[in-house]
This record gives sequence, structure tokens and C-alpha cells, in this order.
Amino acid sequence: MPGITWHDATITKLHTILSNDEAVRGIFQLGSFAGAHAQVDAWSDLDLLLVVADEAIEQFDPSSAWREILGDVYAIDSYQHADYSTFRTFYTDGRHIDWLIAAQSSFMHLNAWSNNPLAYGYNILYAASERIQTLAEGSTPPIPFLPPSEADFKQLVNSFRFKGMLAVTKAARNDLLIAEHVARVRFSDLFNIVIQSGAVLAVLPLFRPRLTQFLFQWREKVTQVYLLQIILAFVVTGIGGLLLEKGGFKLPENPMPVALALLVGGVGFVLAEALLKGRALKNDISWAMAVAVGLAQLVAAVFPGTSRSGASILIVLLMGLSRPAATEFSFLVGIPTMLAAGGLKIFQALHHGGPATENWTQVGIGFVVSAMVSFVVVKWLLYYVQTHTFTAFGWYRIAVAALLIGLLFVGIVS
Repeated sequence: MPGITWHDATITKLHTILSNDEAVRGIFQLGSFAGAHAQVDAWSDLDLLLVVADEAIEQFDPSSAWREILGDVYAIDSYQHADYSTFRTFYTDGRHIDWLIAAQSSFMHLNAWSNNPLAYGYNILYAASERIQTLAEGSTPPIPFLPPSEADFKQLVNSFRFKGMLAVTKAARNDLLIAEHVARVRFSDLFNIVIQSGAVLAVLPLFRPRLTQFLFQWREKVTQVYLLQIILAFVVTGIGGLLLEKGGFKLPENPMPVALALLVGGVGFVLAEALLKGRALKNDISWAMAVAVGLAQLVAAVFPGTSRSGASILIVLLMGLSRPAATEFSFLVGIPTMLAAGGLKIFQALHHGGPATENWTQVGIGFVVSAMVSFVVVKWLLYYVQTHTFTAFGWYRIAVAALLIGLLFVGIVS
């Protein structure tokens, strides 16, 4: 990851190159770095708005070659607004730059934009004409960043429920079931679920672009549809989970089902990747996929050893969704599931004598450790799936299943 000075160096290089390009009419720095008292670090992204001559717009949108002037591109995500296009770009050295591309004719009507990105603060890096500069300076005054009110904070927390991860629940749930038998200890259901909530909360910063979309672009149809699909998947899982809770469902204590689920899931990933080889995969979530993810999480809840993330990713891969899109959606759907389950268990503990019997120190330590591990693991996973398949993950599950079955036979695990 480049040092904290990479932002200034990038802006200097960008200004040198693009200010000499007649197609570029304006360059604006947006977001965190535009504020006089911005608190940023090496992990902060860079937000830039390029105003481009109408006759040259196709050189910048949808063409992506120009972004390589700053280095090798690792991954790109893009979406269209009514007035401009956004390209979220990761470079191979870890830099994250969000490019906003607007045609000059569109920029001339800046004050009529449904979502004016300059309203949150900006710096003018380059303006080809006084007209461009005047339009920017005459736009909606910058909105100072203030700590959120209590109402805003509640809304933010509500949005957090649609962010997060599910891949590390394999480590936090399934591997816990194995560890309990190897170490011959038994953790409470509250412990197992609450530490997964820590894992979920820790990775929220990894999904800041999507969270920003939910908070500031919620009026756009594409954002509303994606959010509703997350809600649909969560509702499917939630209703099924409540029915299981009411029915008194308990996970079996025998580790053999865990081993078999690991084996089946591993074989499933290996076969799925073989079937998908050479196929064109899409990035858009369908309503059917959202329902399938909700059902997959229920399957994981019923069969110990089934990874919630693995089950949901596997099902949408088979339905034709790309690996990065499948991973992100699986993580986002997972956070309300884990937070709801953790909240329910804590509520039950507080109202049914749990505080007197629960080892809260153990719960707290587990929560913190799970959070630290999950942040590292998920950050690596999000990069990994951009350029790799899940075949290795499938073989990993098969190997763990074989090891567990072997431990069962020799009596180390009982």
C-alpha cells in the first residue's frame, strides 16, 4: 500500500498530464481531501471529477484505457447517474480512486443536477475556462461535515445492517464447532453468535463505497433496487430463522455432519468452477438470486459445517453471477443476519438469567479477536476474488473435511 503522500503525488501527476489534454475541460478534487480539516490516511480513497468536451466523451466513458495513465488497474466498478458516470477504480498498488466523468454540456447545468458532488466540498485543480470555474464556484455552497445527529446516526446504523461480510462466518461458526470438539470445550450459543457480530462490524470500512452509495445516492433507482434485494434476502432468512427458533431447532452435537457439510461444499465449489469455466458471468443481481441467497443462508443454519458465505456465493455463481458481485452481495446480506441473531441472543440472556451464568469476559475477548481476524481475512478475500476462482477454497474445504474425519476415526475428536 502506498504511503500517505500518494494522494498528493497522484494529483500532481494527473494535473500535469490531463491539463495538457484539450479534451479535458476541468478537474475537481472531491470528498475527504477537499476539506480544510480533513482527517485522512493512506487508506483513504481519492475522489475526482473530470469535465470532458462533448466530442471527446467516448474517450473517457465508457473507454477505460485512460485510467491507466496513473498505473496498472486491478479492478473497476462503474455505474451511471443521470448527469455523470462513476468509475470506482483500484490500482495494483492499493490506490483507490473514484472517477466521476461528466460531459461539458451536462456540467453547464450543474445546479440542476439531482446529486451535485461539489456540494460536499471541492478543490479546483484545473479549469480550462473562466466559465467552468464560475459554474463551480456558483454551485450549491459546500456542506460542512458535521457529526451526525442522533436521528442521522440511527439511520446510519440501519444502513450498516446492509453492509458487511459472510465469508469469515465459516471461521467464526463452522470452525468453532470443530474447535469445541478438538479442545473438548463447549461455548454457549450467545458466545458463538456474538463474536460473529464482531466480525461483521469490523469489516464495515471495507465497504465504504457501497455505504456511501446507500447514504448519498439513495434516490437513484439502481441504489434502491440493490437495497431492496438485500432486504428481500434478509427477510427470507429471517422468517425461516424465526420458524426454526420457534420450533426449538438445535444444531447437532456430533461433528460428523460438520465434516460431511465441509466435504459437500468443497466438492460443490470445485464442480461449479469447472462448469463455469469459459462462461460469461454478469454483475447484476436478480430478484431470484436475492431469494436464493436467503434460502442458502437457511441451509447453512440447519446443516452445521455449511458456510453461510460459501452456500450463498455458490448458489448465485451457478445462477450466472460474477465472483466479485457474488462475494459482495453475500457479505452485505450477512450483516443483518448476524446482527439480528446476536441482538436476539443478548436480549434473551439479559431477560432470562443469562448475565449470571455467561462468561462476559470470554465473550468480550472473543468479540475483539474475531473482529481483528475478520478485517484482515475479508480484506484479503475481496482482493483475491477479483482475479481468482473459488477452486482453491473448494479443495481447502475438502482437505479440512478429510482431516476432521481422520480425527474422528482415531478418537482425537469425539
